[in-house]
Amino acid sequence: MQDRWVGQKVGTIVTSGSHAAWGSHAEFTVTAANMTWVIPGALSVDIAAAIPVTFGTAHECLFEFGHLRESRSVLIHAGAGALGPATLQLAKRAGARVFTTASDDAKLARLKADFGADVTINYVKQDFVEAIKAETGGKGVDLVVDSIAGSNLTRSIASLKYRGRAIIVGVSGRDSERLDPLAL
Repeated sequence: MQDRWVGQKVGTIVTSGSHAAWGSHAEFTVTAANMTWVIPGALSVDIAAAIPVTFGTAHECLFEFGHLRESRSVLIHAGAGALGPATLQLAKRAGARVFTTASDDAKLARLKADFGADVTINYVKQDFVEAIKAETGGKGVDLVVDSIAGSNLTRSIASLKYRGRAIIVGVSGRDSERLDPLAL
């Protein structure tokens, strides 16, 4: 690659076998140029380092495992959390109708204004399953990206349409309830 040079500010693309396991979080490492991306001058390395983790995880959830396509619908829990904005942006760019939850109206307003959420749900004030059913004519959403789990996961499944998919990407919820297989 002609646009890379030794000492350049780059991020590495971490995939199985791309480079030694001890180099993924190093300040300096040696790797093949085609396994890097140039960090723009104005962007700090600290911020740039988070991009592959958040956007890579969001991409896997939505497209690799969730099979999200244009004109489909997705519920993204914890829209204002660490993974939420990246997931929301990728889903919108793919042409999906995006529902998201958070516990704060100001955060929800920002998710709508700045990130393009179509439907925002304050889960403290409103039952998200009821809100989704009302917004979808009782059908539900095609995909749920759930980073909370516990009892939230059971309710996420209830918000899916027939043959919908639920992707579990974390367990940030504080309850220890386990999924009852009958919910499936």
